[in-house]
Amino acid sequence: MPAIGDVGQPSEFVAVPERGRPARSGHPDTEMPRASVRPAAQVAAAARRAALLIALLALALPAFAASVGELVDDRLAVERVYYAKQVGAKAPFEQAVSRSVIERRVQQELLKERVLKNVYRLEITPKLVAEEVARIERSTMAGDMLAQIKLSLANNPERFARSVAKPLVVDRVLRARFEADAAQQAGKRAEAEKLRAQLLAAKADERAALLKSRNDVREVTWQLGAKPKTDLASARPSLGAAMPKAYFSDLHADMQKVLAAQLQKPGDVSAVFGSDESFTLYVAASRTGEALTVQAVEISRLSFDDWLTAQARTNP
Repeated sequence: MPAIGDVGQPSEFVAVPERGRPARSGHPDTEMPRASVRPAAQVAAAARRAALLIALLALALPAFAASVGELVDDRLAVERVYYAKQVGAKAPFEQAVSRSVIERRVQQELLKERVLKNVYRLEITPKLVAEEVARIERSTMAGDMLAQIKLSLANNPERFARSVAKPLVVDRVLRARFEADAAQQAGKRAEAEKLRAQLLAAKADERAALLKSRNDVREVTWQLGAKPKTDLASARPSLGAAMPKAYFSDLHADMQKVLAAQLQKPGDVSAVFGSDESFTLYVAASRTGEALTVQAVEISRLSFDDWLTAQARTNP
């Protein structure tokens, strides 16, 4: 779905207490939304409208209850506006966007809401959704499209809040919780640590066979000498030029210390290093005074989409 306004971070949610344990609460880091410069009178008027909307929606908790059919109808209305704005769109909307596709999308959004409540014990409040509506109105760079979307929903603020604003908030909060939850990556780290133990226990030929059997291994060569200084002209590679060399000194200082101590000779295995994308360990292939060549095993972290798919089985 095209973005109507810049996506910021929500500021409030309700913690749903578990039986026998206190409620957990938290506030994701706040990202300031981008906003265009407006006269003070317009800013004040927008603030008053936002305050009124927040107050009205905060009193309208039952209004967020809607059937899947109603949510799909509203989403189709919104998608119709988006489709009309697409350059080069020739097929009728009914042919280009099927109801079944939109229904699957709505079901996915409802799943995210259930997972947020069941896994992280959090529930989005009408006040928070109203704040998202106000943020969209404040920061949108597509005012005409926003007006058309509202018109497609009969200018009903509750329908706009539940079909446009609320899914954005739910997705943002759930992704933030998942990314901050180290427990969700425990299985992947355990997989990397298990592989490291196997490599340490294996003989040379067994180790080579184990690495060859995997599809997540790549060879890396680091130059151990000082990285030469280059001017801007020479740093710009020409067509057909070889790939630039990788230098050991470009690694983080702590990583350099660990690898220098652990990868002394061929067959040595490093500790497991974690990054935003993967858990990686290195097996020394060769080491000279000039270069260190390793086989890097990168075990990808559990992605949000894969995790959510797994959650669908336990949060029907």
